[in-house]
Amino acid sequence: MIPEDKVKRVGSLGSMISTWGKIFVGLIIFIVSVGTAWYQIQTNASENTRQDGQFKEVLETMTREFEVWGERSDKRHQRAMDEDDKLHREDDHLHEEIDKLREQNLDLVKEIWYIKGKLNN
Repeated sequence: MIPEDKVKRVGSLGSMISTWGKIFVGLIIFIVSVGTAWYQIQTNASENTRQDGQFKEVLETMTREFEVWGERSDKRHQRAMDEDDKLHREDDHLHEEIDKLREQNLDLVKEIWYIKGKLNN
């Protein structure tokens, strides 16, 4: 038979191996978990950096587009104002011409009445 002392030593050795095995497995799980978390953090950080770059590009593009639209709008507004000024000048000129024609018409009517008055007397 095996002496009891050896059984206890083998039992304690088995217990120690089991404990260290559990510690080793726990350590491996801990290292894998930390590594996975670190990898995820790095991946998210690089993704955030990439998205920040894309956001800046989109923002710059939108700013340029708004500037272009603003310039086009300003040019359209200026053309409309120039056209309005031109039409007002033409309108003023036409009113002056109408006034001249009315004066001429009145002068002609006076002459006709004068001539009719001479003929009838």
